[in-house]
Amino acid sequence: MSERILETGEWKRARTEGPKLAYSAVYADSPRGVLAIIHGYADHSARYAMAMRAFADKGISCVGIDLRGHGHSGGERGHALRFDEYLDDARELVALVDAKVPVVPRFLLGHSFGGVV
Repeated sequence: MSERILETGEWKRARTEGPKLAYSAVYADSPRGVLAIIHGYADHSARYAMAMRAFADKGISCVGIDLRGHGHSGGERGHALRFDEYLDDARELVALVDAKVPVVPRFLLGHSFGGVV
C-alpha cells in the first residue's frame, strides 16, 4: 500500500446551518469512483485513513466527515438537539464530495451509528 496523503480540513457549510465540520480525505490519481464515509458514534473520519488509502490505491477516492459533536467538528460532544441535525451533516458530506471529487460514481459507507444516519 502506498503512503497516500491524508487531507484533513474544515468544511464551510454549503447547504445547511450548524457547527463547523471537519473532514478527512484520500484521493486516487484517476478516480473511478468515490466513497463517502460517515463514522460511528464517538468516532471520527481520520480513523479510516488506512482503509481510505487502500481504496485510493485501487482507484476509489474517499471523503469522510466528522459529524457534529464528534472528532474535530464543532458542537457539544456526542450531542444533537434532534436527529435531523445529523441528516444535515450528511447533506454537507454530499456537498463536500461534490466539491472535492470530479463526477464519478458515488458510494456511501456508514459504519455503525453512521449507518443509522
